[in-house]
Amino acid sequence: MNFIYTFVALILVSVLQAQRCDVIHGGVEQVDRQISTFSQPRHGNISIPVIFHIVYRNSDQNISDAQILAQLDILNSIYDPASIPNNTSIPEEFRNAIDIPKIHFCLAQEDPDGNYSNGIIRKQTTINNIGCRKQGAIYYIMSENLGGSEIWNPSHYLNIFIGEREDCPLAEAIFPDLATNKTDGIVINPKYFGPNNKSRPFHKGYTLVHEIGHYLGLKHLTESRNPNDCNSDDQINDTPPQSIQYFGCPSHPQISCGTNSMFMNFMSLVDDECMRFFTKGQVAKMNNVIGVHRPYFLFYSCDKTDINPSNDFIILSEKNYWIIQDKYHRDWSAELTLFDSFGRLVWHGKNLGSEFKLISSGNADFSSAVYYLSIKQDKKNTVIKLPILNY
Repeated sequence: MNFIYTFVALILVSVLQAQRCDVIHGGVEQVDRQISTFSQPRHGNISIPVIFHIVYRNSDQNISDAQILAQLDILNSIYDPASIPNNTSIPEEFRNAIDIPKIHFCLAQEDPDGNYSNGIIRKQTTINNIGCRKQGAIYYIMSENLGGSEIWNPSHYLNIFIGEREDCPLAEAIFPDLATNKTDGIVINPKYFGPNNKSRPFHKGYTLVHEIGHYLGLKHLTESRNPNDCNSDDQINDTPPQSIQYFGCPSHPQISCGTNSMFMNFMSLVDDECMRFFTKGQVAKMNNVIGVHRPYFLFYSCDKTDINPSNDFIILSEKNYWIIQDKYHRDWSAELTLFDSFGRLVWHGKNLGSEFKLISSGNADFSSAVYYLSIKQDKKNTVIKLPILNY
């Protein structure tokens, strides 16, 4: 199975605990090895456009727009708060490890064809448990031909599918290195989407917080079911090793592998009431996974952003520089920002003429690498993938 399962139930018994997650990972370890190299701060926040696909069989599953917006607020309160919350319930030994992802989620404003969208699609279906069903590698809920809602370009959108899941885990996220154009995003049971007091102890909308962590490459704090295995780690340096999963709402400290366990982390499997934070290492990994697997999000903003728009600008390249021209050789003014493929700021400046030349220098070696140039004019932000320079 090429995805991550997260199973939650209102009654937690030991038999079900062993089946709560089924995780098989692909090549994200390559990204793990890159974190030490590409962990410099990126420029500003990342914005991710979300398209919510509500695929319902009955009216109870057809959740309201208000519930969608409430869940979106929860995501932003965790991934993009104004500051790190001063939460005295977090053990003091873990407080210095806390970090904010600075990832902002907003409703998609345009569909893949450029038409207006409110970021919400509703599709009625006659298929029971459509959120559980697959045909080969294709999920029913992600395919209009199979009774679901057609997935939008997963390189440009986070697709969240909300549909009946009574005979399978509560929610699942496609791991980034295993995603395809037809299979990507998150599938979640509507009962556990957004705040819902009837769904205690998973009632605060944190299931989606957890699943987005998987979507951005984070693993559980342990991948082992062997209580003596301290080597099946999440490969994050600042999350202590642990050999067991925690459920419910444990009291601190819980000791595993000779250290106090960070069971209150969002990538743990505890109740919503006990989930608290991400760490600096987890945030670094999410940033790097976006740079490698989901780079469009590095340049999207909730204002209109065009990636490689048609014929607005002409890009010429020489051995060690690019020339950016207006197609009609008109004067143009813009704020220019150059990023590498990991979202790190390389250069920032302005243009006030008809042509701009961006030259490699000792502090910015542009050879044999991918770069993106943001051209911000008024409220329009154009991002261009620059041709690779070889010199």
